Parts: sequence; structure tokens; C-alpha cells
Amino acid sequence: MAKQPKYKRTIGKDGKPRYFELKPDNRGVTRYVPTSADKARLNFIQKNYDNVKKPSQQKNLSPAERKTLERVKQSKELYKNKGKAIKRWKTDYLEFSKIIDPKGSRDLDKLPIPFTKPSEIDRTVNRLLDATDFVTMATEVGASGFRGRNEAVGIHDIAEKLDFLGTDGWKLEIETEAGNTLRGNSALEYLKEYEIRKTDELSQTTPNVAAVRFNYKLVYDRKVKKVYIVVNDTDPVPMQSDPIKRTN
Repeated sequence: MAKQPKYKRTIGKDGKPRYFELKPDNRGVTRYVPTSADKARLNFIQKNYDNVKKPSQQKNLSPAERKTLERVKQSKELYKNKGKAIKRWKTDYLEFSKIIDPKGSRDLDKLPIPFTKPSEIDRTVNRLLDATDFVTMATEVGASGFRGRNEAVGIHDIAEKLDFLGTDGWKLEIETEAGNTLRGNSALEYLKEYEIRKTDELSQTTPNVAAVRFNYKLVYDRKVKKVYIVVNDTDPVPMQSDPIKRTN
């Protein structure tokens, strides 16, 4: 007989998921009993990742399950050194400097020139931080009206691109178009509004705009653990679509 899974997920009459764990009762008989949603939810997402990551399947997930899916997805995309995840801002620098190939192995200890331990990664990143002026980060915003959108919609949330902020003491500081300085959440909100506004403006002046790509220059200051963005140095690039192939 096939082994019973440790966790089981069902959908209640209210449409919400319920989680159960296989446990022995007082008589030693194993049965499914209600359990902590956090562990069971993570187990469900990890076990069914290849299926639930599909956009068509995500509508069947609860909001909490979608958040768990996003965390699992980010974890799977991280580089690792002997099984230990490396913070993404560090590997972003290694990619920018062409030390690692984003299309290659995610195991840094298995590269042609491997990193044998995390301290080697840190020394390399620190050397790059001291020597490199900036790295680039691109986000995209879909144009209003393209494929039925009623307003400009962010394809990539800039907060996810800068998800290392707040870890290890790193902070964000930007200089706005008007020359003002914003920090933290205020800076992120400004960048989101800036992207949507620029996308709408370019949609009015450039034909068949499907989306706008924003190429930010990020300057890292390792000594004070800050990331600087000067918005006026950003290069918004409209990406045009073939009007014949556009669909609503």
C-alpha cells in the first residue's frame, strides 16, 4: 500500500483551504488531524511547485498560499554555496561583473572556477563594491490598454528587485527628478509612481507601446551600506508591439 503523505490539503465549503497532518492518536492509530497552516502550506507549495507556479493554477491558491509560493520561488532562484543560499544582492554584483553566468549553474561551488566557501564570495563582492561605479537593474511596466489593461501595471515590482534592503543594514536613497532626497519606503513608492507616470507619458508620444523598460543605475556604498539611485540617470526604453498581433 502506498505510503500516506504527512500533510493533506482540502477545500472547505467556504472555498478556503484546510490543512491536516497525519499523526497517531492515543491508541497509536494514525489519522489526519487539523494542523498548523504554516508548515502544511509550505509543504503543499514545495511538493506541488512545478504545477502551482503556473499562472493558470495560481487562481486556485489562497492569498497566503500565493505569498508562500513567491517565497519558495525566490528561494529556488537564489544561488547557493554547498547548499547554503547566498543573498541576491551579492550574486547580482557577480553577474554584473560577468564572474558568474545567470544562465549557468546556481551552485557556486560547482562553477568552472568554483567558490569553495562563502568567505571567498564576500571577499570578491567587497572588491567589486570598492571598484565598480554602479550596477544596472531593469524593471518593466505594461502600458495602459495593452492586452486589455485599463492602466499601467508593473510587471516586476521594484521592491522585489531590491528585496535585500533592510537586511545587513542596507538602505535605499534616491534623488528625485526635482533633486529631492527620499529614503526607504518613500523612495520605493516614488519609483513606482515614476514608472507608471513615465509609461503613460511615453504611451502618448510613442506608437504601439506595449511596455516600458527602466534601466536604473544602482550605486552601492559598502562603508555606509546604502544603495543610491539618481532618477534623472534612468533610461526609460519604450518597447513597441506589432499592432497586427495585439490582442485584447
